[in-house]
Amino acid sequence: MKKTYKLLLAAIAISICTMALSSCDSYSAAGFREGWNATAPAEYRY
Repeated sequence: MKKTYKLLLAAIAISICTMALSSCDSYSAAGFREGWNATAPAEYRY
């Protein structure tokens, strides 16, 4: 469980960093979802 939690935190951090470095479009809901799905483990994607 702890390992999964750390993986989720890492995915969120990577997602946020990726968004910060990309265009303003990434701050929209669709952009966030796209960035999240690109970095999150399969079970956390939506």
